[in-house]
Amino acid sequence: MTKKNENWENKLNEYIESVRLIPFRWGQHDCVTFVCGGILSMTGMDLFAGHDGTYRSKSGATRLVKKLAGPSACLVDAVNLYLPGVDVKLAQRGDVVIFASGLGLCYGLNSFFISDNNLQPGLVTVPTLSCPRAWRV
Repeated sequence: MTKKNENWENKLNEYIESVRLIPFRWGQHDCVTFVCGGILSMTGMDLFAGHDGTYRSKSGATRLVKKLAGPSACLVDAVNLYLPGVDVKLAQRGDVVIFASGLGLCYGLNSFFISDNNLQPGLVTVPTLSCPRAWRV
């Protein structure tokens, strides 16, 4: 678990508002960069440091995950390296969640995810309890 800064809730709100309408783009505004930006806003810790510009496609993102977590690793394995898992029923605002194959940020009953649908760019919400896994920030 990481230590959240004073006023982290307002900082998270400001971050979410600042990225709400930005369309999906690999390596710039995808699920990993979105979640890492949220963690940075709450804690000051940049989990994406050193990875900026290292991929621009799904296959590039997959290579990065395997580089970080091992040749047979998936996104869940990579997140497990940085954050402790928690039952999704216990997820709190600011925690990381996963739905389908994308990471998001818990915001209470709903969680924010980046839509990779060009017809609906920006953030979308999913009921948090629909997420199979969560990690404590």
